[in-house]
Amino acid sequence: MNKFRKYFIGDILARTDDVFEQARAIMILRLSIMFSVIFMLPLITDFILGYQKAQVIHGLAFLTILFFPFAIKMQQNVDRSINLFFTISFLVSSASFMCLNPARLDRIGVCWAMFFLILGILLQRGKMRLLFCCCLNWVPMLYVIVNMQLKGALTWEWMVQKGTEDPPIFLIFIPITLLMYAAWNHSSTIEHARQTITLQKDVISEKNKDITASIRYAKRIQISLMPTEKYISRILNKKKENT
Repeated sequence: MNKFRKYFIGDILARTDDVFEQARAIMILRLSIMFSVIFMLPLITDFILGYQKAQVIHGLAFLTILFFPFAIKMQQNVDRSINLFFTISFLVSSASFMCLNPARLDRIGVCWAMFFLILGILLQRGKMRLLFCCCLNWVPMLYVIVNMQLKGALTWEWMVQKGTEDPPIFLIFIPITLLMYAAWNHSSTIEHARQTITLQKDVISEKNKDITASIRYAKRIQISLMPTEKYISRILNKKKENT
């Protein structure tokens, strides 16, 4: 795992001394790996149930997630990588709502929306957090709600996967599991960052003590080598008498 992390985000970690920035880079890499593992479940479910259109959407999302660690390595920027991750999630979420259940708001879709909302709060910063959490995250659900009010007038029939009106309930555990993992991952990485800061403070404190002790020791040596005031006065007085 260390070699894997070093290959994809080693340059990012080496470029910054900000331990919290390093923690964000580690978090997004871990989440992308976790996504790629867990996202195989809906793919397998689509294959078993014969949902071909859903297979295309989930398959493209899966391939994108697999490619994402390489995108982090190429961009060499944590904020851009995180924004790319949420842009992909927004597109996949929108396509999934339009394909699987465009005229009905199911529990699985709501759980996914809440997962990305909390994840955005944990990972994003500044204007991008505001844009995604307060706006883009709700667009897919808003589309479904408006489509329900219009009795399916906004449905793209060529995109809808038939038979997904009642998705398998066990799929709800995917966003719940990812949410629990994201919360644990955030807590553990932030705690590690705080421990690193504490350790750095202790090291700096010890170095300061060593430097202060060295200065005091050097000062004592200088004082011991310098002539006393009485000695200087005696020499000066002798010079005056000789003159």
